[in-house]
Amino acid sequence: MNMVATLDSFRALKVDAAFRPVAIIPATEALVNSLLGRVIVLETHDHYVKSTRETFKLPAVIMLKRVMKRYTGTLPCCSKYVFVRDEGKCQYCGCELTKASSTLDHIVPKSKGGGYSWENLVIACKKCNQHKGDRLLHETSLKLLKQPRPLSYARYLKLTGENEAAWQDYVA
Repeated sequence: MNMVATLDSFRALKVDAAFRPVAIIPATEALVNSLLGRVIVLETHDHYVKSTRETFKLPAVIMLKRVMKRYTGTLPCCSKYVFVRDEGKCQYCGCELTKASSTLDHIVPKSKGGGYSWENLVIACKKCNQHKGDRLLHETSLKLLKQPRPLSYARYLKLTGENEAAWQDYVA
């Protein structure tokens, strides 16, 4: 076993009792939840933490003791995840973007009743976003390259390459 220099780099996949991914959390948070009896540890990392009396392996996969009734299987909608979902490309012209050069565009502008949702948000370059302005798509010459949809945990892990070996069986 190896001693860990920084615990922040270790994460755990949280699944519900039906083995569906619910969240990705810090491994230290997963360890605390397991010590409090809130979750069951299914897989562990090869790293550990020590207290004065015990040694604990850091959890890699934990399971809640209940099934999530309102399970969506998707990540929360925020600009970070919209950027990942859209693979860093403007959804109007297809140009490659960095996080700094991208803008978040409401397909249906907020002023026209559009909300902050997976289906209404896309990444756009500044030129396309300014061209669209406060108009609906059919009022412009712009077309979406693909219809926006929620980002699942499995797709997120595939796109980012952050899929840890211990998570393979849980993010099909």
